Amino acid sequence: MHLFVTGGTGFFGKALLRYWQMNPEVIKAYKKITLLSRNPDQFLSKHSDLLHGLDVNLHKGDIMLPHTLPSDSSISHVIHATTDSTIGPQLEPLDRYQQIVIGTQNLLDFSVHNKVKKILLTSSGGVYGPQPQDMLEIPETYCGMPDPLDANAAYSVGKRAAEHLCALYADKHQIEVVVARCFAFVGQDLPLDVHFAIGNFIRDALNAKEIVVGGDGTPVRSYLHQDDLAHWLMVM
Repeated sequence: MHLFVTGGTGFFGKALLRYWQMNPEVIKAYKKITLLSRNPDQFLSKHSDLLHGLDVNLHKGDIMLPHTLPSDSSISHVIHATTDSTIGPQLEPLDRYQQIVIGTQNLLDFSVHNKVKKILLTSSGGVYGPQPQDMLEIPETYCGMPDPLDANAAYSVGKRAAEHLCALYADKHQIEVVVARCFAFVGQDLPLDVHFAIGNFIRDALNAKEIVVGGDGTPVRSYLHQDDLAHWLMVM
């Protein structure tokens, strides 16, 4: 079996690499692992330690440029984890939507061409839309959704569209697709200087700065550690 991971050098990719280093038995079934990266040289200059002890190949390419994807018919399983979550808010809503939707379609076309057996799409809890105030937990059967007429909902609407594309390709091409609706995470690879609230809290605590909470203190959010994230992605 050959595992191909898009977004292989982002937060999810780093989480997987660390998890594989700690638990090498979970990847024994794969004869080859390939990570897609737009800038593998930059990754190696900063994080080469994450590859120590792992037989992993870095492939330079961009999910938005199908011709840059690997030409390898041995790929049997795919984890599609490409989304610019860190710089996402800096993108124009249309660019963000297209990256998610067109990128997913490119990946699905690639998978059909290479006769991939199984795809794991990393989606988002944002596909449920705003959580009703009287709903303590969102069940998977909840069919709420973000407002498609709100340009600022491009990320969440894009993820919902990507899920539907997966359903369409599964129906037409009999590809097995699993969707992980990811929520909020924490771990050593989470950036501390962007828009992630828990990262900002940790940064301010480390630097002994005043921690400012923007709100009335009533909202509650749980976080999954990146090691547990990687574990469950591999299970799925």
